[in-house]
Amino acid sequence: MRVSESALVMRGFASAADSKWGVTNNRISARVVSIVDDSGNMRADVPLRQALQEAQSQGVDLVQVSPAGRLPAVCRLFDAKKRLYELKKATKKASKQQKPKADKEVVIGAKIAPNDLNIKVEQLKKFLGKGHKVKVTIKFDQAFHLKQKSLEQLEHIGGLVDAEIGAPSGPPRTQYGGVYVYYSPAI
Repeated sequence: MRVSESALVMRGFASAADSKWGVTNNRISARVVSIVDDSGNMRADVPLRQALQEAQSQGVDLVQVSPAGRLPAVCRLFDAKKRLYELKKATKKASKQQKPKADKEVVIGAKIAPNDLNIKVEQLKKFLGKGHKVKVTIKFDQAFHLKQKSLEQLEHIGGLVDAEIGAPSGPPRTQYGGVYVYYSPAI
């Protein structure tokens, strides 16, 4: 039964750097290697033992970068665990930037007091300032006069939000028990 490389890493028999970069240090089977250092200089036909001593004296790893059958094996001198950490950090940052920002929602009652409305508008501005798309919903009962008042409040909110921060992305829409409009950040 053949054990996979990832299973060896999980059990502690191989390092994560080995699975990511291929063969490192004492696992290199070639007797003679070509070494590429950090500055890109290549030295050919160096005995493996001498290359390992050089890597150990510099405090880095000897990593085989050429396919296994190629002679002499081409190896690089670098800290494999540090590179692996930097690579994981970069991929994590890239995946974080790719995630779409979630829509935020500000819910306002139809009979809201003016001071409370100002607080909700400040919350809306804060979300827009952070780059979020915001859904502003005004809830009301089925009374027609509250629907008209809700539409007027949405227009009033539009006047309170600066054009530099964000703007409505469409006309107000009605839904069961409320009126809503989406605001997009101005970028």
